[in-house]
Amino acid sequence: MLTLPAVFRLRDAASLVHRMGRYLAGLETETRMQRRVEHSLWREAWLSVHQKTLLAHALAWNRE
Repeated sequence: MLTLPAVFRLRDAASLVHRMGRYLAGLETETRMQRRVEHSLWREAWLSVHQKTLLAHALAWNRE
């Protein structure tokens, strides 16, 4: 449960790298790439603010 924030970050990074490859191959538009980068930045900001709460909830699930 303690690794959830890291897993979210890794998933986001993998998705971004995948999209970058598609963009370089001409399969993604610049607009979609910009939205994806903005989403990655949003998720990182969210995790920075809410990581403790997320972990508290996740650890509570484990106790049930």
